[in-house]
Amino acid sequence: MQPKVIQSLRFAMQPAVVDISVNWDLPKGVSATVLSLPLTSIFQGQRSLLYVQLTGKSKKEAEGCVTVKYSLAGHPTENKLNFSLQPVEDTGLTVHRLAARSLIRSLEQEKEDTSHKKVDAAKKKVIDLSVQSGVSSSFTAFIAVNKTSGEAIQGPLLRRNVPLPMMMSCSMPVPTRSMPNSCRMRRCVPMFMQMDCVASPPPPPPVVFQSAACNAFDCDDMMADECMVEESSMPAKPKPERDPLLELVCLQKASGCWELEPELAKTLSQTSQDLQDKQPSMANKEVWATIVALVWLHGLKADAKDEWELLVMKAATWLRSQNAVGLSECVEAANALLGCSVQKDALGL
Repeated sequence: MQPKVIQSLRFAMQPAVVDISVNWDLPKGVSATVLSLPLTSIFQGQRSLLYVQLTGKSKKEAEGCVTVKYSLAGHPTENKLNFSLQPVEDTGLTVHRLAARSLIRSLEQEKEDTSHKKVDAAKKKVIDLSVQSGVSSSFTAFIAVNKTSGEAIQGPLLRRNVPLPMMMSCSMPVPTRSMPNSCRMRRCVPMFMQMDCVASPPPPPPVVFQSAACNAFDCDDMMADECMVEESSMPAKPKPERDPLLELVCLQKASGCWELEPELAKTLSQTSQDLQDKQPSMANKEVWATIVALVWLHGLKADAKDEWELLVMKAATWLRSQNAVGLSECVEAANALLGCSVQKDALGL
């Protein structure tokens, strides 16, 4: 989910294709019906499909033309595409069903914002189109049909219980001064299981129960002080280690730079002394720390580029605004420190 959110943010920062219009230039007697929802905007790297149904008769060698007009960053653009009206044989039903699915979705969306009469008409059209194309909709569903008789299989729905894995456990008697002949022991476990004890034998030797809490047993007809349960001496669970990438993200300042601090060295699996010793003399601390962070991201976290790409753009913008000198030396020193081979051009500098 996180890479998708970052990708959406990156799209929002780029100019989008807007004011989209599609015009069809077709021979006389041929018309075009748009089956898809109208296109409003397209971002860089995205693709939009437009399904159109052509009806009518034309000559064998007739051609059509579609013109797409749009505006990108305030500049109007126009593209044309010529195509043949002669259908290709044996194309299958895949494209036709995709077009029917697009039209069904369009009708279902329009149904929510129309009057009652138009809703009934749209519903009937959706049902007819769904049955003809074999594409399910909100008003239709698939049914089982007997191949021999061709009739739908009738009968009530049968419920099938699917067994799930269970955690089984049984209770153990707790040593007490007196135990009745009939008792019921319960133990708080994910899957409750009760066991009745009749004519229980004499109490066994004392048993130490490893439990996280003293109220793990509910003993009927017993005194609370007789339920001897010793708390576990298990060691505490270690705290989960945070992702170094997340740590580095949290250390970035609002301006886009990183500061030369012990937390940064720990995140990069280095020592503060190593970062200070490798710092070029002509670079200040913020520029050096930012270059090291960028080299670490490009060299060791390239597989998570979708997550840190915006951070790198912000850091590169900050570096350019500083008019810093010795960036090449900083990149070389960072590569030697981290064992990477990242080029300066790859950092957006």
